[in-house]
Amino acid sequence: MRAAVIAYTVNGAILAEKLRHLSDDETDIYVSAKSAKYIDAENIITFKSTPALIIFIGAAAIAVRSIAPYITSKFKDPAVLVMDDHAIHVISLLSGHVGGGNEWCVKVAGMFGSDAVITTATDVNNAFAVDVFAVKNHLKMINPYMIRDISTRIVNGEQLGIYMQAEEYEKVIQNECKKYSKNIKITDYENADIVILKNKSEIKDMQSKIILIPRNIVVGVGCRRGTEYLKIKSSVMTILEKAGVSAENVNCVASINKKADEKGIIELAEELQADFITYTADELMEVEGEFEPSMTVYNHVGADNVCGRSACRASCNGECLVPKTVENGVTVSVYRYMV
Repeated sequence: MRAAVIAYTVNGAILAEKLRHLSDDETDIYVSAKSAKYIDAENIITFKSTPALIIFIGAAAIAVRSIAPYITSKFKDPAVLVMDDHAIHVISLLSGHVGGGNEWCVKVAGMFGSDAVITTATDVNNAFAVDVFAVKNHLKMINPYMIRDISTRIVNGEQLGIYMQAEEYEKVIQNECKKYSKNIKITDYENADIVILKNKSEIKDMQSKIILIPRNIVVGVGCRRGTEYLKIKSSVMTILEKAGVSAENVNCVASINKKADEKGIIELAEELQADFITYTADELMEVEGEFEPSMTVYNHVGADNVCGRSACRASCNGECLVPKTVENGVTVSVYRYMV
């Protein structure tokens, strides 16, 4: 996850440097010219791409005015935090649930012993939040406009029903029911407020329910340089069908970093509306497990199995549904996040 820290004062610049390693990926630091000399100039980077987390070190009003022209949707906006340059308060300003802002707020506050300021109703009432639940469990909300209605009802103490068709979520739902026993119950489809289905084709009614479908599938792909998009797509779709998995359940496409600019794989990820993640050969070889090796592939890219190792790593060592399979010259592996 890419993060960005924006600071305006000398103290802010110092705090920004301490936050450099906040993200697992690169953290960009943007500091005002007057304060830049207090931080290693070579480490100051302007934005290369839209970050998933932005931290403003300064006044909340400055942050609000800065982001106002770019805010689009709670489902697309990055998480935005604001902290003062003495780290007394950390405020979750934007995308507290879907973007993970509230969780990051607590984490950053913990780093500095700050006061975490969170104002989301479900959080302050310690109530079930369906959007947080969806994000953490790789579920896609088909009709997110219902979130406000559902959240209001649950904050007001009303009981909500959950219907589950996707069997792999049975344990997760039972745990949620125990945690929020006053508000959550398992019920049938007709009486449910929140419905977890295998895919869109199972939807019967969206008028009064939040519909969730799993986005918990990772597809690992390996191919020769320049393999055309339609060939890659055909191979992947064939394997998914054999695995009994819908394309709309795919959350991520993974491969080796030598394929980061492979046009056919990029186009596939875009069509699936999935992330495209790549790893170095060393990162793939660190993955534990049994993978069908190929010395030819190893000698060429430095990893003995690209599709299987990348899918396993991207799924956080999830469940292997399809090991390395060659389809029309393209190697494909399918993994599922464990929930």
